[in-house]
Formats: sequence, structure tokens, C-alpha cells
Amino acid sequence: MSSVKEYLFEVEQDRFLAWAGDRLNAEDVEESSEAYQALAQEYSDMMDAYDEEAQYRWLERQSFHDQYIEFDTELRRAVALLSDSEHGSHLQMMCKLLYAHVVTLLEAMISTSVQALIVRDKKFLLNISRQIETFNRGKKFTLAEIAEHPKGVEGVVLKSLSEMTFHNPTTIKTVLCALIGDHMKDLDISPMIPISRLRHDIVHRNGRTVDDEPIVLESREVFLAMHDIDAFASDISRRIRQALDDMDEKL
Repeated sequence: MSSVKEYLFEVEQDRFLAWAGDRLNAEDVEESSEAYQALAQEYSDMMDAYDEEAQYRWLERQSFHDQYIEFDTELRRAVALLSDSEHGSHLQMMCKLLYAHVVTLLEAMISTSVQALIVRDKKFLLNISRQIETFNRGKKFTLAEIAEHPKGVEGVVLKSLSEMTFHNPTTIKTVLCALIGDHMKDLDISPMIPISRLRHDIVHRNGRTVDDEPIVLESREVFLAMHDIDAFASDISRRIRQALDDMDEKL
């Protein structure tokens, strides 16, 4: 364990012991004791609840429109950074870093937008709830799980979505179709499939193919991927706006 990890662990341990206070008797200070383990679990559950509540309050302050603007701004910065790096000595590394980064920007925009829309309108929550088990690898949520969560169905759905990754084009379309319905059915994910595969090679195999061949990227390939990601995000944005406009017209 690195010194930084050790320090963070010790800080968290001190916080737990300060919280536990008089609840632990002298004989229960040992980590192996049942009392210690029970309090440690209670503390962990409490911290998880605080984190979830903070995330929920943050989602309440988000809007789909703001998420798209932030994505667009960060994408422009990535394009500018690659342009500035084209004649540098570390171009190959910059190409790989930015390639993976722009996919992450898209993932963050979609993930946050989906969750923010669910918090915004119960109709979106109902739409997702009908299919959450389908795209959550068939996981069944029991009534007990739902009843025990402070925010019930909404909390369970949001937690499930927060654990999903949105760099897979099929996942993106499946979730958006569940959320928005007909507005997303003809969403073209084909340009994103090779981008997603290459991103996987860069991130998970340190820039090598399954045949262990090193991937060499040219800046024009990265610019093209950025263009395709931009077009894909713009198309999703347009479809969500249309869905929201249609909902407003029906009110």
C-alpha cells in the first residue's frame, strides 16, 4: 500500500473511532470483535447514505441543457489541446489520452443527464423502472431493497444507473430508449462502436490490441473521433429536447 493510501486509511480510521466514541468498550477496540465489526458496518452504511444524499442533491441542481453545454465546452478544449500538441514530442501519448478522455466526457454527460431527468420528472422514473432489470443484467430488486432505501424506487434506480458505464454504445441506446421511448429508437450508434472498441484497447490494454499489437494513433484519427462523438452527442441532445418539448405540449 502506498504512503498516500496508508495516510487516507488512517484518517478514515480516526474518523470512525471518533464517531464510535463511548460505544466501544475497552475489550471491543480490537477489529476482530463483533461489536467493532457491527459499528464499522453501521458507520460504513451511514457514510454511503450521506454520499447518496449528496449525489441526489447535486442531481437536483443539474439540467440536461447544462450538461450538454459543459460537454461541448470540454470537447472544444480537448480539440484545442490536441491542436497545440500536434508538433510536440509527446503527440502519441496525447492522442491516446485525449481519445479516451472525450469518450469519458460523453459518458459523463449521458449518465448525469439520464439521472437528472429521472429526478426532474416521475414519468422518466416510471419509464426506466419498467426496464431497469432488463439492462441491469437481469438483477431482480426485492421489495425489501426498495423499502429499505431512503428514496424507495427512485433511490434504487439511481444507484443502479450510477453503477453502469455509458461508453458502450448499445448500453447508451438501450437506456435512452427506455427513458425517452420512440424519440430514441432510430438513434444511430454505428459510428460509436469502433470508437468504443479503440477506447477499450487504450484504457484496458495500455494501447494494445488483443493480438498485443501496439496502437499508433494519428492526430487526424483523434480529430475524426472527436467529430463523430460531437455529432452523436448533438443528436442525443436534439432528441431529448424534442421529447421534453412534446411533454410540455401535453401539459
